Amino acid sequence: MAAGAKEKMKVKLTIDPFQELDKGGKTWIEDSKELKKTIKDFDYTDTVELDPRKWSEKKLEDALQALVRYELKLFAVRFNKIQGKVGKSASDKEKDKANDELLDAYKELVKDANDKISLALDEVVKDKGDNKKGLRDGKSALKELEKLDLKKMISAMRVQLVAALNGLAAELKKAGAQEKAKQAAGARAGSLIDQARAVYDQQSNAATEAMVDLLESAEATLTNKEANSALKAYASLVKTEFDAFSDFKGAANDFEAAIEAAAVDVTSGKLDEVKARQRAAKLAKLTGPDGYATTAQKAVATLAKAFANVEKELK
Repeated sequence: MAAGAKEKMKVKLTIDPFQELDKGGKTWIEDSKELKKTIKDFDYTDTVELDPRKWSEKKLEDALQALVRYELKLFAVRFNKIQGKVGKSASDKEKDKANDELLDAYKELVKDANDKISLALDEVVKDKGDNKKGLRDGKSALKELEKLDLKKMISAMRVQLVAALNGLAAELKKAGAQEKAKQAAGARAGSLIDQARAVYDQQSNAATEAMVDLLESAEATLTNKEANSALKAYASLVKTEFDAFSDFKGAANDFEAAIEAAAVDVTSGKLDEVKARQRAAKLAKLTGPDGYATTAQKAVATLAKAFANVEKELK
């Protein structure tokens, strides 16, 4: 075979959407006929021509499985978030709505995974510079994280939640024994919380996706023999600093559980004036996530500075 000659290689990838789900997520799917029928393994097949000195079918499959793994992590994050909004006492209508959201998340997983594999194969077939791709992917994720103020995201949600609960307490005091007035107060407070959550969820999802993309890019760089040593050193730094992001997401998940519990109590009418004020006071003190947000933000700054140096070296 002439030097540089390419040969055909088959790409056949079976992707397991359950891979990153916890036991609770898997049980949720198994207990739903609709989800069980739809959410299942999916395949990606193709034939490409590659340099056998660099690639084999096994090496290609392993690389693509690693690539898709992080799409699956993101799917698991979305799955847990949707599932977490539905309590054990949820009505059938609420469960059906959650299942519809889960099906949409699965469809998005399939599309995103297929698109990402297709683009990756294009890069490999065209034999584009690995450093250029690593720089582009890393820069994109970092830019998204730099746009976000994680501490402000948490504190803004907390301030609005506390204000809604204190406002509810004031209205309940004024309503006295008037049931219609109390129901209206609960509805208003619930609406305010929903509005705040819509903004929070958008920012939280953007942060999660950027963090996953950043880690995915780093993992791909570290397993790529063609990547520049400076880029690999940066990728190692990403993995080191990623603990700050994981800790933040853990604290944010607990914070989101507290938000959900408060929202459920407000809309269900379980809170009287005293309980509403007590809940507001308790949530006002829920500042633990702020410290994790600050640490995560420092990690972003550290990575941004290191990345800028890598960019200069590879220009």
